[in-house]
Amino acid sequence: MINWMQKHKRYLVITIWISVIAFVGAGFVGWGAYSFSSSSSWVAKVGETKITQTELEQEYARLYEFYNKIVGGSLDKEQAKALGIEKQALDSLISKTLMLNFAKDVGLRVSDEEVAKAVVKMEAFHVEGKFDDKTYRKVLEENHYKPAAFERALHDSLLLEKLGVILTPSVTELEKESLGAAFYIQDKLSIKTLSSTSLKPVVSDEEVKSFWGENQDVYMTDRVYDIIYSLSKNDEISASDEELKIHYDSFKNNYLGLDGRPLEFELARTRVEKDYKDAQAEKNALKTYIEFKKSPTPEGTRYSLAESDETLGDELLYRLSEAKVGETLKPVPSPEGYLTIKLMGIKESEPMKFEAAKELARNDLLAQKKRDLLEEMAKKELESFKGEVIGFIGRDDVAKISSLETEEAAEFLAQVFQSSEPKGYVLLDEKAVLFEILEQKLLKSEEMIKNLDFIAQNVTQIKERLAEGAFLEYLNRRYAIVKNR
Repeated sequence: MINWMQKHKRYLVITIWISVIAFVGAGFVGWGAYSFSSSSSWVAKVGETKITQTELEQEYARLYEFYNKIVGGSLDKEQAKALGIEKQALDSLISKTLMLNFAKDVGLRVSDEEVAKAVVKMEAFHVEGKFDDKTYRKVLEENHYKPAAFERALHDSLLLEKLGVILTPSVTELEKESLGAAFYIQDKLSIKTLSSTSLKPVVSDEEVKSFWGENQDVYMTDRVYDIIYSLSKNDEISASDEELKIHYDSFKNNYLGLDGRPLEFELARTRVEKDYKDAQAEKNALKTYIEFKKSPTPEGTRYSLAESDETLGDELLYRLSEAKVGETLKPVPSPEGYLTIKLMGIKESEPMKFEAAKELARNDLLAQKKRDLLEEMAKKELESFKGEVIGFIGRDDVAKISSLETEEAAEFLAQVFQSSEPKGYVLLDEKAVLFEILEQKLLKSEEMIKNLDFIAQNVTQIKERLAEGAFLEYLNRRYAIVKNR
């Protein structure tokens, strides 16, 4: 995974950098603390604007968290260094500062009132559907933010949004027609499908060990959470008729019939009883939660939960991935009731020993060799193949290729329509599909007219990517950049 990210980090950085503009409205995570030794309070200057050491540390922490989630929580400092996360963090801040400088220079402004309105709209700070100042300050504190710093970041985010509006390119009719032609062209295809099922490659133990050694970052143990938990079960809750009727009267509008009116108690009784028991189990779990928070080693079931273990549910695994050792999680719903959890420790993921990874590595190497043999077969047959003519096919005509499953056909057509060659092959999981484009034609213009909005969106996205690259090049020439590292 680390090797893949190193090869593709240019694309990952684009994704991450785009998210910077909107991150303040998307919720919060605990970023932790990172510190770089430096004798100066600033790390770079863009024009007259300084990027501080604190900003770099926060950006590094955010990027580290992003990559760490991709690899399942196993990212260490050496891997972070290999990915160049510190450089990515600084480059991201420089790009953002370039754009902020330009926005200010062309007269764009964000008022305090606009910042305040944006804060009030954020659901992360709402209690019962309304903004709550106490919650606002608590959430910021939990995420290592002071209100002034957060509001400054939000101010910059809103300013970048305004800049984005004026930089959004317009779309001409000629551009729509040109891209529409690319989308709505059809190819008359001749195809032949080859299967790898008859291929039987053989690998030695030495080859397997060598393959494992080259790909150790792929063969990792699970991250394991040492937890103490208590389960408040729904079916252990008793309910009298009086209690059920009180619950029904309190939540009568939850039990509506087809006519939109509340059902009579007896007709809704089964649902009422289920909801009542669920609510009481949650109340019991909240009491346990308070007890767990008070005790360093509460009474409960001790359990080692691996990331691949779904015994207690996916939501719990996600919550644990965000938690710190010693933290008590608020009750988590499960099929049987509510779980209260205290995280006692974490055993991080690590490379598997060869013997443990041997069969996994063998299967992967066999699959790779089989794919190599299949590709050799495809290259050889391509020279003189005579395939089945399946007629004119568009990008979305997956149902017209009967020899392939729907997903296979979609992948095949995507690659065919990206190819600049009239003849070639496409490798799928256990198949290779040879193809030859015999003719091409455009669909009737009515089809394009029906999809003008879709075409316009794609033209806009293409122009935005091209314009963004050119714009950043211009900003790099306009503003002097000094790095103080």
